[in-house]
Order: sequence, then structure tokens, then C-alpha cells
Amino acid sequence: KKRLKIREKDIINKMLEDRAVELIARERNITVTNEEIEAATSVKMKELGTTDKVEETLARLYGWTLADFQAQIVRPAMHKEALVKAYAAEVDQTAAKEKIEAAAKELRSKKTFADVARIYSEGKTREDGGDLGWFQLEGLAPELRSPVDTAKLNTPTGTIESPMGYHIILVEDTKLEDEKRLYHIRQIFTRKLSFADWLSERMKELPISIISDEYEWRREEARVEFRSEEMRAFEKKL
Repeated sequence: KKRLKIREKDIINKMLEDRAVELIARERNITVTNEEIEAATSVKMKELGTTDKVEETLARLYGWTLADFQAQIVRPAMHKEALVKAYAAEVDQTAAKEKIEAAAKELRSKKTFADVARIYSEGKTREDGGDLGWFQLEGLAPELRSPVDTAKLNTPTGTIESPMGYHIILVEDTKLEDEKRLYHIRQIFTRKLSFADWLSERMKELPISIISDEYEWRREEARVEFRSEEMRAFEKKL
């Protein structure tokens, strides 16, 4: 029952985010027409199977009609996609890019990778000189896999951009373990303001209240959380 309550809370947060995205999009005059929703639904139908088969599955699993699927899944996804584009145009990522460029300049001056990471990198590995440990390629962000796989040992890569931010990678060693190749990696990383962070800041500005004895709105985290200390402790342990 406790595990199901955690899933319920996750669903409430997803519903709240979908509604917030719609409201924030509306503030920016972003609209999604019925024609666009129909076109996107048609694409989804082709991905998932025939329309009849999808409608049958929706009804059996969720008690949904195709209109419910459009309202609950397609429309929110389209609003979010449009809002992501607005965020990308609205947010200035210059500071993160300039910081990684400064780090690259320091590396070219022959400073050690670990020393430069301690100065410029962001995140938990900064104090360890950017040491991430051993990884398979599949455990890395997609944008990092090819640069890591083709990197010369102990030679920093160029700057790599991902949705999270900007990276410079150093592959220190490789090995085979259970016939899988592992890479020992250091990283210098500067963080972009992600869409999730940007959306959280916007959600903090919305007049949200929770009519429930079980949940409360945590404005500083922009999330619904349990009121019960017991449930919070259980979720953390889980």
C-alpha cells in the first residue's frame, strides 16, 4: 500500500506538471490546435499499431477513449515540446559555455586535468578532480559515448554539449570485464539551466494549493510531497 501511495504521488506530480506546462505555454501565447493534435495522434497510432487495436488497449487498461488519450497524453506532450523550444530561446547559457571554454584554455596551458576540474567543474566529483570512475558506454549520456569510445588515453576531448551542460572528458584507462569494455573517466562539467530546473522555477510562481490530508505543496522544491514523516522516511529508504 505504501509503494502504491508513492506511485500515486508521482502521478499527481506528473498531472500537476502537465497543467503547469499548459498554463506557462499559454502565458507565452503558445497554442496547440486540434488539427495538430489529430496529426500527432495519427503518428502515434502508426507507432503503436492500428487505431482499433490501440483504442481496444486504452479501453481495457485505462477505461480511456481515444479522446481521453489525446487529452491526457498527446496534448500535454505537445505543449511541453513547444515550451522546450521557448525555454531554449529564452534562457541564456553563456555563463556555462564561457566557463568550459576557460577550462579548455587552462588544459591547453598544460595544467593537469584534475587541477582544472577542481577549479572549474561543477557537481559531486569536483573535489576528486572530476573522477567519475569506470563506465560502460551504455551508462553514459548518448552525446558522450562516441567521444569516449574514440578518445586517446590521457588526452582531453574537445568540448561536448549535452542537454545537461558542457563536458570535457579524459579517458585514463580501459579494460575488458566479462567481455565488456569499461572506461575510466574524468570529467570537467559546467551545468546548463536545464528545462526541468527552468520549469521548477516557473512552477514556484504559480498559485498552487493541495486539498488533501496526505499531501502538501512544497514550493521550494516545486513538488507535491507526503505530509506524513513516516511516508517520507519510507520513500527515502525505498
